Amino acid sequence: MADARGGSVGATKSLWRDVSGNAWIVAGGGSFWYQFFYPFRSDFYQDGAALGAPIAWVPPTASSDRRFIGDNAAGTPVDDSPSPQQVTYRTNWRSDYPKLKRGETLTYQGGEYFNETPGSNGLPALVAMAAAEIVYDSATPSMVIDNTNVNNYSARIIRPLDRRETPFSLPQMAEAGFTPAADTTMVVAERWYFKELPGSLQRRFYYDSLAEKLVFRGYLNDKESGDGDLTVGPDPVNILEPNVMTSDEKTKVLGAVGSSGTQTEDWTAAVTTIYNMSRNPNPIRVFNNLGQIVRAEIPVPGGAASGGISNGMKEIPAVTLNDTGLPAAEVTRLNRLNTLFAERNWATYEPNVARSWVRPPLTWVEMLGLAFGIRPPAQTNPHADWISAEDELLSGGAEWVNDQLTYVGSPVPAHEQGYYVHLDSLGVGSALVPNPALLTDPINGSHYITIAENNRSELDGAPVSIHIIDII
Repeated sequence: MADARGGSVGATKSLWRDVSGNAWIVAGGGSFWYQFFYPFRSDFYQDGAALGAPIAWVPPTASSDRRFIGDNAAGTPVDDSPSPQQVTYRTNWRSDYPKLKRGETLTYQGGEYFNETPGSNGLPALVAMAAAEIVYDSATPSMVIDNTNVNNYSARIIRPLDRRETPFSLPQMAEAGFTPAADTTMVVAERWYFKELPGSLQRRFYYDSLAEKLVFRGYLNDKESGDGDLTVGPDPVNILEPNVMTSDEKTKVLGAVGSSGTQTEDWTAAVTTIYNMSRNPNPIRVFNNLGQIVRAEIPVPGGAASGGISNGMKEIPAVTLNDTGLPAAEVTRLNRLNTLFAERNWATYEPNVARSWVRPPLTWVEMLGLAFGIRPPAQTNPHADWISAEDELLSGGAEWVNDQLTYVGSPVPAHEQGYYVHLDSLGVGSALVPNPALLTDPINGSHYITIAENNRSELDGAPVSIHIIDII
């Protein structure tokens, strides 16, 4: 019932709830607790309990009037008195899950192990799922992902067929030496292909002359995203040509210089944009230690330098909500505060001196037997603008820290810790890609991935399914 609640015990996130609030066990090797309510039956008697009312299961203590009724509202445990007894469960993995080899990419159902091992369970058809997301990864059992463990994953769900594109006008194409009549260009309908590019790269990277965009996309068994037969498969041999550009492919595309014989700045910038977009399609922002939202500096595997690939990840919900949930007036106000902060040279501003300014006293002089009071020209505080700006910044959340006016953010909630979460892919065309580091890691047991299918409110009540995959 809606009052029922539970949570994981320890570092393993065993208990998970879907978009409808239903609880699922998504991991073995862990524990979780749960408190149950059951609907009141017509052949029982409980004073004040209507048919179907939530009744606490084995409460540890009884209330004075012997009532065990909840309010049938999720997330309001304080209204349930007494609360049900907490029951703790331990979870274990089975041994008959569908198996994915470490160097294998999952798109269609079945898989290599399934084809080689009669009687085994086949992998699900990930490419045909309307929505798919990883809700548990044994490599990060807490599912809290930051720069210390972002490269320690078992697998990620990516969208390898989507278009990665950037605007590029027809005049820019002509300046780069590419026209429909050029020897370096092959025109098929609205698409201009570049003859200088090799094999698969030649058809994945092209120019859309109607949209005036450079496009980089993927293919699965010669099918594009949006192909009506995309989910029909598998073929005897499945070939995935992903929309992830390698550095070598970037070099080749930059080298396609057309009849001009040289690279233009616009061409280089556009190709670089697509290259970065193919590797980091979902711009990720994080909270810094002041609670401000900044662009993530993703580390490369084995090093601390930025430049890693975020394909298959996105920013945590708290960042998205903090950034896009503000009213327009609030965004305008914050922008003004930031402008004030940037314009003021606070090194020359002393708040105590500015605020202790007083109007200069009169100087009395005697003339012709009469006393006259003379005041200097400054009648107002010369620091008034500074004080006004400081007050506005302080009211906007800034504080003085070590003689510097700065923003001090609120601590990130415990349930929003980490920098990244797994991508929740919406629409057909997904693929599951194991971590390439597993190919060289010693085999020491299995890696488990739990995938939730259809866990999106946009799917209008489509049933959620759980798929556990054993990566061997």
